[in-house]
Amino acid sequence: MGEDEEVRGLWMNLKLVLVVAAVLIALATLYYALQLTRPKGEVLSQRVKEVQGVKVYELEWSPGVFQGYKLVNDTPEPYDLKAKYYVKAFIPREGKRLLVLAVHTERRVRGFDERGLAQISKRMGVEILVYGEKEEDWREMGYKDRNHLMMMHMLLTARGEGRGHYGLWLGEVMSKAITLGLDLASKEGLKIEVVGVHGTSKEGLAVWLVSTWDDRVEVAIPGNYRAESFQDFLKEAIREWGCKNPNKMWSLVPYYPHPDVLMALNTSLKVEDVISRIDYLKPKFLLIMGDVDTSETHDGRLFPLLAENHFLQELEEREINFRYFRRRPGLKVNEAALILGALYYDVFSEKWPKVLWVNHTLDGDNLTVEAGVKGAQSVNLILGSSSDPAWNDGDERWASIPMKGKDIYRASVKVNLTKFLVIYVEASTRGEMSLVDSSPYEVVNWPYSRTCERPDYETIKGLRITRA
Repeated sequence: MGEDEEVRGLWMNLKLVLVVAAVLIALATLYYALQLTRPKGEVLSQRVKEVQGVKVYELEWSPGVFQGYKLVNDTPEPYDLKAKYYVKAFIPREGKRLLVLAVHTERRVRGFDERGLAQISKRMGVEILVYGEKEEDWREMGYKDRNHLMMMHMLLTARGEGRGHYGLWLGEVMSKAITLGLDLASKEGLKIEVVGVHGTSKEGLAVWLVSTWDDRVEVAIPGNYRAESFQDFLKEAIREWGCKNPNKMWSLVPYYPHPDVLMALNTSLKVEDVISRIDYLKPKFLLIMGDVDTSETHDGRLFPLLAENHFLQELEEREINFRYFRRRPGLKVNEAALILGALYYDVFSEKWPKVLWVNHTLDGDNLTVEAGVKGAQSVNLILGSSSDPAWNDGDERWASIPMKGKDIYRASVKVNLTKFLVIYVEASTRGEMSLVDSSPYEVVNWPYSRTCERPDYETIKGLRITRA
């Protein structure tokens, strides 16, 4: 081959590479443009300012119309609500990541440290969009508070009503908030490459749901939601609580043991049942967050303690990349850093510790626990004890026992067999960005289980949500 032919060949290859690169850039640009064409709701008012060198947008925003029910003299009637939210978006001069943070109310958004969020946004190169619902929404619909609104709509859904899937609506709001965040970033000249979403409790459900249909969600951080499987939730609720949750919180009064009601929940609420959507999860990384704090605990207080074990097993069997963080007394972790660590999963995922397996044996009152762990600098056995299977009567205690070893860790402890006992293993790293993983709860000692008589189904149709 002559020198000229060789040069021509190299030039042809170079042109081919340039054409392919141009096509890929065009496709990427088109894809990003399409993200901005998704529904983003309506900006009702806007104020822009600068804090710590970060552009801050304050918005009153409507994600659209919620087709639900208004209470008129305690009777639900169909009602279309134009929902209203308060939004703050912190946009740095440089950054490629977006964190959408859903909180319950406008008041909580306003309660955030504005300067602190601006500093985090600037330092980490992350756009942070925080949003919360305005209180006038549930007042307009005749509800005492947001819990009242959600629980009533869940009950109406379980009874087969054709509108008002509140969980799906919260997921829809979150999806539109993602588009809103991308739109604001684009206006400021940023091109977002990684989208993460975080919310707890009701908004934790929203995170799970949006993660099953919105392929822009690369990182999902659902917190304090334990009914990923409604059937597991209800069956475990009966075993731990009996006919109702005794903790003086909202209670779905005794209808769930009835087989017809279980069937209704399995069909009418299946659209909000995360486990039935598990094969559609989009995120490349999941950080699931929970708590075992005795004052504001969701684990065992608002949700049965063992309700999600089956769901977590399903995640493991599908080899979904996830970690589990539980807030507990005595654990000192910078949760903001943990959330940002998840958002930068491509940097930290391989460094994140993982509890691979846990085994325990009970010899008399001597409990021995072994755990396979990778990547941890500290491993602890967390032992929970309670005199009541409700796990929320105020006497539950959580003790931390150091485990020793390398790859396989062990700990032994004397236990009180007159108590209900559960365990989990917690693995962590040290430093400013401490990374944590926890295993599912395991039962060590469960002296008895509660039951609930099955009420007549005809009485169920007229049930209302009441304070316990």
